[in-house]
Amino acid sequence: MSTQLSPITPARPSSLEPYVDSKQAAAFLAFDWKQVQKLAREGKIPAHPPVNCR
Repeated sequence: MSTQLSPITPARPSSLEPYVDSKQAAAFLAFDWKQVQKLAREGKIPAHPPVNCR
């Protein structure tokens, strides 16, 4: 029996969920999209800024 530790590989999700915008999230949550944006800015719901948007 070896005393060496085997390398640990991080768990990877089998499939990633697509990102949704505030209007899609609002429809899912049955909120107004501006309320979703407000909650995201306050840190009450998880959110990430869009990348390369102009």
